[in-house]
Amino acid sequence: MPQLCVALLFFGAATGAVNVAANSVGVQVEARWGRPLLPSLHAGFSFGGLAGALVGGLLSAVVGLAPHLMGVTVAGLALLAWVGPTLARADEAAPRSTAAGTTAERPERGGVPTAVLVVLGAIAGCTAYGEGALTDWGALYLREDLGATPVLAAAGYAGFSLAMACGRLVGSTLVVQLGEEKLLVGGALLAAAGMLLAAWSGSVTLALVGFVLVGLGLANVFPLAIARAGALGGAGGVALASTVGYGGLLGGPPLLGFLAEASSLAVALSTVAVSAGVAALLVRSLHDDPVSVRRPTVPGLRRPAVPAVVTWASARLQPVGRSARVNLLRAVEDLRVLAVV
Repeated sequence: MPQLCVALLFFGAATGAVNVAANSVGVQVEARWGRPLLPSLHAGFSFGGLAGALVGGLLSAVVGLAPHLMGVTVAGLALLAWVGPTLARADEAAPRSTAAGTTAERPERGGVPTAVLVVLGAIAGCTAYGEGALTDWGALYLREDLGATPVLAAAGYAGFSLAMACGRLVGSTLVVQLGEEKLLVGGALLAAAGMLLAAWSGSVTLALVGFVLVGLGLANVFPLAIARAGALGGAGGVALASTVGYGGLLGGPPLLGFLAEASSLAVALSTVAVSAGVAALLVRSLHDDPVSVRRPTVPGLRRPAVPAVVTWASARLQPVGRSARVNLLRAVEDLRVLAVV
C-alpha cells in the first residue's frame, strides 16, 4: 500500500501537469484557428474515460490487473511516440524568449485581474463538483435509494458519461450558434433541472433521464471556462483555473458523503443543482468584464497543406459559390488539425 500511494502521487502530479499543458495547447490552436475547438477536444477526454472504464473492467477480469496495466503503459508510450515529434517540432520552432514567457506573443497575466481567472476556475469547479458527485455517488443512489438493479445502477453513470461526451462533441458548433454565455448559462440551468429531477422524482427511469440531462448540461462548462482562462492568461491562466476547478472534483464527493450521512443522499445530490446555479450566476457576473481577450498563437504550428484533390474539388465548386468551397476547405483543415492535436 505505501508503494502504491507513492506511485499514485507521482501519477496524479504528472497527469495534472499534462492536463494543463494539453489545455494550453488546445487554447492556442483554437486561437490560431479562429473557431472554438476546446469543447470538441474535451470530448476525446470523456470518450477516453468511458472506454477506459469499460475496456479496463473487461481486461482486468480476463487477463488480470498487472497485464492490463502493462498494456495500458505500452499503449500510452506508443501514443506518445506518435504525437511527440509533432509537439517537439512546435516547441523547437518557438523563440527562446517565448518559452521563458517574455515575448509579446504570449498573453501576460499581469494585465488580467487574478480574480477573473479565479472566477473562471470556480465555474469549472462547479462542473467538476457535479461530475465527481455522479461518478462516486450516482450508482449508489440508484441502487440503495431507488432500488435499481445493478445493471441499471451502472447505466446511470454510463448515460451521464456518454451524454457529457456527446455534448462536448457538438460543443464547438453550439458555441458558434448560441454564443458562449448562452451555452454556459443554459447548460448550467439544464444540469440543475436534471439533478433535481433525478434526486426527487423517486423513479429509476426519471433518475436516468435526469443523469443524462446533467451530463448534457455540464458538458461544455469546464472546457469553455478553461478556454476563456487560457485566452486571458495563457498557460498560467489555464493552470490557475484548473487548480481551482479541480478543487470541486477533489472536495465534492467527501462533502456529499457527510451530507448524505447527516440527511439523505437525495439531499446531498441536490447540492449539484445548487453548484450549477452558482456557475450560472458566476457566468453572468463576467458578462460586463472589461478585460480584453488576447488570443495567443502557437509558435511553429502551421496550417496543414490542403491536398491537391481538395483544391481540385473546390475549383469544380466554383459555379456553386464561394461559401461551399470555403466550407470544404475548412472541413478538411479542421480534420487535419484535430488529428495533430
